[in-house]
Amino acid sequence: MATQPATPIKQGMEIKEPPQFQFKRVGDTLSGIFYSIEPATITDQKTGKLKETTRYIFLDDETRTQRTSCLETNDLKKKLWPGLLGFFLNVRYDNDDASFAEPGQNAMKVFKITTRSSHKEPGFENIGAF
Repeated sequence: MATQPATPIKQGMEIKEPPQFQFKRVGDTLSGIFYSIEPATITDQKTGKLKETTRYIFLDDETRTQRTSCLETNDLKKKLWPGLLGFFLNVRYDNDDASFAEPGQNAMKVFKITTRSSHKEPGFENIGAF
């Protein structure tokens, strides 16, 4: 069973990189169908050097064509794994944990991740590993 895009793809349509969601404040939430885990190269804001990281891609639940991404954090790396691909997830920036931060380091962002269902979304049953 394939999911049809709500917005038709047109010939000559420009395909753009998904916008990046940033968790800036406690309570910020990113919701959608967890669609992809991919490598990304970013510029480190402190050093200006290129750095390898991971990007997580989510699809909008209504259109299933609008994509949003976020970058890996230590906490997200522990919680988001390929077995969750195809599930609708709510990723909420829950709090900061400075208990093990060294002087000059930022506190770790802690996330609460919940699923809407115990099953993958219709049309996404075969995505990811389980």
